[in-house]
Amino acid sequence: RGTDESVVWAATAILGNRHCAARLRRIDHAARQTMPLVDGSDVAKLGIQSGREIGDTLREIIDRRIDGQIATRQEEVEFIRSRANRHQQR
Repeated sequence: RGTDESVVWAATAILGNRHCAARLRRIDHAARQTMPLVDGSDVAKLGIQSGREIGDTLREIIDRRIDGQIATRQEEVEFIRSRANRHQQR
């Protein structure tokens, strides 16, 4: 999931700029902060079976992580359970 250190060094060598490496590391860190801590199999185990709904759920988790509404795996699980319950009530 993270940036391979060799990519950082290659970009630094190509661009000849150490600021590039620092920036790549910051971008990588920010991306890791938004990636869900659950995966599709976790979503399915928690009650959302449709492939499309699993993808939609993971994208919604990313959006909520970016917005600061979800920060932990437990909060992701609670969100998935809530979403699965809404879908079952339809």
